Amino acid sequence: MKKLNLSSEDAQDLIQGYKSDLRKLEFEVERIKSAIEILEKGKASESVKSTTSKKRGRPRKQLAVVIKPEKKAAKGKRGRPAKAKQAAKASAKKVKSKASAAKTKKVKTTAKAATKKAVVKKTAKAKTVKQKKAAPPKKERKPRTSAVAVAWDNFILETLKNAGKALIKSELLEAAKKAPLAAGMNEKQISQRLAQSIHKLSNVTKEIAKTYHLGRGHAFALKDWVDKEGNLLPQYQREESPIA
Repeated sequence: MKKLNLSSEDAQDLIQGYKSDLRKLEFEVERIKSAIEILEKGKASESVKSTTSKKRGRPRKQLAVVIKPEKKAAKGKRGRPAKAKQAAKASAKKVKSKASAAKTKKVKTTAKAATKKAVVKKTAKAKTVKQKKAAPPKKERKPRTSAVAVAWDNFILETLKNAGKALIKSELLEAAKKAPLAAGMNEKQISQRLAQSIHKLSNVTKEIAKTYHLGRGHAFALKDWVDKEGNLLPQYQREESPIA
């Protein structure tokens, strides 16, 4: 017989039930013994009549009682195995619940991992696309080749050659005002033309160089007038005071 995990109260109730059934069985055994003794002494008829008058059909019930004790003994456990069964069901249900929870957790973990993997993959793909998309090469700015632009370029180059030294923009502006090239132009227009040509000659065609001078801005000299470090050669230095 399997051991049942019963509390002390349940065990006591079970013992009391068994004892009650045992007393009933002992009582029935005594009655059967008495009936047998009467039959053996030859007083069966009187005993049967007496028993019939007092308790109708008792011998049949006695016989039935003799058979039923085993069933009662078996039924004495009524409710106890059911409790164990309920405990087993509860345990099975708990195990099933844990298994279901573990399965759900595994599914969630798998889904989360898949989502994370997709995000990482998407990010990596976006970075790859971004890296592949190279910046378009800068268009090389073509120097102005119109007749007017070339005329102003030549004017600056000739003015520097004639001066024999580096000049600043204000000096080039004063020389331009007297040139036929600037006829009909105001000072602002002349200054704009000079700025455009100076930018082209110093940054695009590299025909003139920007050099240091004591005042604001730069002085401009022909490219052959500076050394490899960009310093103006002594013979082309400007004669200027510290406040010039």
